[in-house]
Amino acid sequence: MPRPQPRPAAAPAHLIIRAEFGGPGSPRLREWLRRALAPRGRRPLPLTVRVDDLQGRNLVMLADADAWTDLPLPAGTYQVGVGLGSVQRVYTMTLQAGLPARLTIQFAGSRY
Repeated sequence: MPRPQPRPAAAPAHLIIRAEFGGPGSPRLREWLRRALAPRGRRPLPLTVRVDDLQGRNLVMLADADAWTDLPLPAGTYQVGVGLGSVQRVYTMTLQAGLPARLTIQFAGSRY
């Protein structure tokens, strides 16, 4: 009698967050601008990312995320919060197994 084979794990979904900091140019240039335009003698404002499930349980918390962040997560629906200084935005996103979900956020130049 053949032995049952283990089921392969479902491929994770990927939440790809891209923060844009105003102005033309590549994401790398915009990240440099964010850091360069920070007030003198201070660190640039940190980009924060928080991912909660719909029951309010925190799954991911990044206090200083990169302008391009890829988070592998199980398929499901999440509350995704992204912030830069006092500007906070929250989105509800549904991720499908094996597929990327992209979130691009534009922060105006005067905000950072």
